[in-house]
This record gives sequence, C-alpha cells and structure tokens, in this order.
Amino acid sequence: MTTLHALHFAVLLLSSSPAQAASGGTPDVSTAEDHETTGRVIVAANADMVRAFLADPTRVASVDSGPAQVEVEDEGSCKLIRTIVTHPLASIRYRSRQCPNSIGFRTELVESTDLTAFHSEWAVRAIQGGTELIYKVRTIPSIAVPQFLVDRQTRASVTQLLERLKVSLESE
Repeated sequence: MTTLHALHFAVLLLSSSPAQAASGGTPDVSTAEDHETTGRVIVAANADMVRAFLADPTRVASVDSGPAQVEVEDEGSCKLIRTIVTHPLASIRYRSRQCPNSIGFRTELVESTDLTAFHSEWAVRAIQGGTELIYKVRTIPSIAVPQFLVDRQTRASVTQLLERLKVSLESE
C-alpha cells in the first residue's frame, strides 16, 4: 500500500460520525487492549426475532446505512459475505464467513488486501422484558494507519450500529 492510500484510509476512518443516541438509552461500548471493541444494548424485542434479523447480513447492513455494499452467498449453514466500504478517498474490500454458533453468529475474515485481521461476533440472550445484544468486533488494517484511529472509529461505528438496530428491532 502506498502512503497516499494509507492517508486516504485514515481520512475514511475519521470522516464518519456516530448517530445521535437512540431513544431508550445508548449502548455501552468499549475497546480492549487487543483492539477488540465490545458493544452491549438491551432491546425490547423477542430473542428469536433478533436472531432471525441478525442471520441476514444484508438486512443488518441496510439498518446500519453506512457506506458499505454487501453481497451474500449461502454456504451451507454459513454465509459468505463480500463487503466493500466506499468513500471518495478510499475503499476497503474484504470477504468474510458468518456462521451460527451457540450464542448467535461469528464472522471471520476469509480474504482481504486491506485488512490483516477481522472478526466479529453477535451474542443474543433472552432476558426479562427483551433481549441482551452483544456485538464484538476486531479490525486490523493492513496499511500504515494508527490503530488508535481504527479503534476510535470502530467504537463510533459499533455505537451507531447498535443504536440503529435497537430502533429497528423495537419498531418491528
């Protein structure tokens, strides 16, 4: 990757801003030393409905309404996902595989020239009055960009995604 491409990637990370807090509270979001960001929110919706919603990566991407294009292919019980995050200055492209597990869904990086590491996990747990939704994600770019910028943007993106999911799921 060129220095110019790295600069464009940094601008892409800084140019997005989190949405205003959703009604009913904001998600709790933090980043660990290993750069994994974890977000948690309580949703006033049935856990089975939440799982069904999260099983469709295209549907989740449409709620997020970020600058991403998502294409999905079924692969047995898993889904192969091609994602392109576009911005006028840079694009991030990767393929990942999302598979169901005992607590929700896990997504692993399959291929990318823009990312060294990526994984995410949705945990869905029925609680009294709704569902606890936990989202964990770790993104390590393959280009020279300060990881603190990636972590900061990831926290903002996770907050925004959980806020929008909460609104969408509670309105269904």
